[in-house]
Amino acid sequence: MMKRSGKELKTLAKHALLGNYGTVVGSILLNYLILFGMTVPLVVLDFVMILGRNGSGYPYPRGMISGTYLAAMLAWYVVIMIISGLLMIGHTRICYQYCVGQRGTMGDLFYAFRNHPLRFVGLSVLLMLITMLAAVPGVVLMFCGVMKVQHTVAGAAMYLLGFVLAILLSIVAMLRYSMAVFILIEEPWRNIGECIRLSKDMMAGNKMRLFRLEVSFAGIIFLVYLSMGVGILWAMPYMISTSICFYLSVKEEKYQPVSNGYGEEQFPDYTV
Repeated sequence: MMKRSGKELKTLAKHALLGNYGTVVGSILLNYLILFGMTVPLVVLDFVMILGRNGSGYPYPRGMISGTYLAAMLAWYVVIMIISGLLMIGHTRICYQYCVGQRGTMGDLFYAFRNHPLRFVGLSVLLMLITMLAAVPGVVLMFCGVMKVQHTVAGAAMYLLGFVLAILLSIVAMLRYSMAVFILIEEPWRNIGECIRLSKDMMAGNKMRLFRLEVSFAGIIFLVYLSMGVGILWAMPYMISTSICFYLSVKEEKYQPVSNGYGEEQFPDYTV
């Protein structure tokens, strides 16, 4: 099967979203509303504490900034991040439904909460760690450069080279395992290791292809900034759907799809 071009993938994404923007935009707004509601307690608490200052000029009452308080605040921020990530998985699921010709609903926004949420969280954490570890050689080179930067031009060059290397290695790692999330969204019964291995196999020979596709969104992202962020309501579903079409295209190119009996196709039952 011939590989679809970026233009073809974008066209597929547009057709998938045609007439369905009400649901995808609504899911983004609901996502923001939920996250806003979760941040309100933090804002209110800070406001109350500022009002309760003891006249010393310190913005908080004495004794309030304790290790327990800071730990609780940090824990709440972590919870918000986790909820945000799971809701984004749900939004991606809605786009996926449209991309495979099915009907997405607002209820799909909570898809990750109903289908192994800890697995989705674990995959996100693992992908973050992989990306960080991939950058280690570059970071080490940067550190070596810092040790010499005050004395030699070579040190400055080493630091710059390490910086560029860290970025490149991180990008390669992200591209290699970028399909893992889509795999888990499509088949939530898979374990994290399988998703990682399948993504690595799928992206062999396709990393530069995906990189060019992602870079092609630069103009859209620029327009989003010009719109003061409002354009993200339409740009985000379009970019996500295009990435999903890329995933479906690569999957079809590399494997013979197998029906799961529910109108969906899944990977062949084999070990990568």
